Amino acid sequence: MAKLTLVRLLLTFAATQQLHLHEWDVDNAFLYGLIEEAYMVPPPALILPQSNQDCKLTKFLYGLKQVNKQWFVKLSFFLISIGFI
Repeated sequence: MAKLTLVRLLLTFAATQQLHLHEWDVDNAFLYGLIEEAYMVPPPALILPQSNQDCKLTKFLYGLKQVNKQWFVKLSFFLISIGFI
């Protein structure tokens, strides 16, 4: 969540520099940042053929410790690839 003061500052800067603004929705960005393999213990209601099986995640879930790091790694790689330093 961005603070309203920061949004106003960016809009003022863009207006004074006559920059064009584009909106980018990253509502579910954390969910699709899966780079490494992650597993979870199946919920009690899920019946699996073998009792010692785990569930492999195909996308991250909110609340996992790895989510923030994986998103940062993915975003950093993208920004560096387009020339940011």
